[in-house]
Amino acid sequence: MGEYYKTWLEHRTFKGRPLKAGTQYRLRKDIENHIIPYFGNMRLIDITQADIDCWLATMPDEQEAMKSNALRALKSILKTASKPGEHGEPPLIPQYPCTRSLPRPKRKSETIPATPEQVKNIHDAMPERYAMAIYLAVFGDGLRIGEVCALRAGGHRSRPAYHARAARQGHHGPRQGRGHP
Repeated sequence: MGEYYKTWLEHRTFKGRPLKAGTQYRLRKDIENHIIPYFGNMRLIDITQADIDCWLATMPDEQEAMKSNALRALKSILKTASKPGEHGEPPLIPQYPCTRSLPRPKRKSETIPATPEQVKNIHDAMPERYAMAIYLAVFGDGLRIGEVCALRAGGHRSRPAYHARAARQGHHGPRQGRGHP
């Protein structure tokens, strides 16, 4: 495991793209701080669900998110090792050993949505050039911050229109898979 994870992390992608630096950093820290101390000297093929259960039992119960993130990383490493390689190489392990997962960590606090009056008050308190972003963030059906920042006003005074030509982080084109045209 200690040798394999470095290669795995170096070649790890998300939706076909290399991981962003921050994601790669957090993943490396989860692996180095929580997985390698326990599994680092084990061969991938020797890791069983019983080993994973024992490992999870050593982790603090009050740190549910940390446990969940570390388990997610371990499962991802083992899933990759159980699949054929990119160029048809045989899997490193004959089968994926994880048969259980943790319940999703509970939120420590509940988010209480703003009332329409509170949203209007926030809108009215914003500088004019940012005010529309408040309504878009609240009522824009899940617009991401990059999309809000990329909006440009257009149209005519009687019928204004807003268009996102490109998101702030350089993603182009329409969003896929969330019901947006």
